[in-house]
Amino acid sequence: MQKENKVTPSQNLTPKQRYVLNNPEKVKASKRKYREANKEKIAETKRAYFRNNQKKCYATKMMYEKKKLQRTPKWLTREDKQRITRIYMECPVGQEVDHIIPLNGETVSGLHVPWNLQYLSKTENISKSNKLLPYFFIPKDVVAYLGGGDMQRGHEVLSRAMAVFRRFNRIKSLKKG
Repeated sequence: MQKENKVTPSQNLTPKQRYVLNNPEKVKASKRKYREANKEKIAETKRAYFRNNQKKCYATKMMYEKKKLQRTPKWLTREDKQRITRIYMECPVGQEVDHIIPLNGETVSGLHVPWNLQYLSKTENISKSNKLLPYFFIPKDVVAYLGGGDMQRGHEVLSRAMAVFRRFNRIKSLKKG
């Protein structure tokens, strides 16, 4: 069942705020259309921001790298560390390496270990943010079984299945609306 976003007249909102709240799909489509039509302009804006805020950008990146190091256990074997490197090096074009259990989650923080990494598209990774996906609670032996005995492959299979599930739910919600 789709949540009703309609605002009441008694709320103290500008007409623009009222429109955005009452028409989220139209606003989303409009933003998507703008991004598609203005890719170069957006890229230049991002480059300009980076040029004007290099220290801030580097500090943010360094904080992320520090958190990653803090969450890399000392007991990882050399092979595990090589697997992590391989996962990053072999990341398919158009995909990003994501931590299944986020390093800086709202309710739990994961480790920087090979079995906590998966590939997601940039869009999926941004929408996932630092949330846990439901399949995290699937037992490891089931994950390994899905991957033919390989945990990483099992996570890839689950990741693809969840992507299909998310797309299906988006389509289902669009048909309702």
